[in-house]
Formats: sequence, structure tokens, C-alpha cells
Amino acid sequence: MKNDKMNKYVKWGLLLNAFSITINQFIEVPDFIMYFIIGIGFSLYVFGMISSNHDMTKFINWKRNLFKSFIKQ
Repeated sequence: MKNDKMNKYVKWGLLLNAFSITINQFIEVPDFIMYFIIGIGFSLYVFGMISSNHDMTKFINWKRNLFKSFIKQ
């Protein structure tokens, strides 16, 4: 790993998974919503782990250009 600090994707992934686990203890939430939140959290966590080991500038530039194209339309 480049550094030992967590990046924003890992933080958001862990936050979503912790939120989904704790909210399920107090409020009855449909399974579809719970699994959707858990899936997004897990994918953010995995993406954060990949981005900590690899250069993500091509992906960031692609994402920036994609948003710019949506704004112009």
C-alpha cells in the first residue's frame, strides 16, 4: 500500500455498512433496501482498496469528463 491512511472510498464503504447494520437493529427495513446499501458499501470498500494500490487518474479524468458532458446537455 502507498500509505496506511484510509481513503474516502473506504471510509464511506465502512460507514454505509455500519449504518446498515445498526439501523436494522432498531427499524424494520425491507431486505431489498438493506442489501442494496450493503452492496454499495462493500463495492466502495473494494474500490477504495484497489485505488490505494493503483493509479486512478485515468478513472478520475473519465468520471470528470462524464459529469461535464451531462452538465452541458
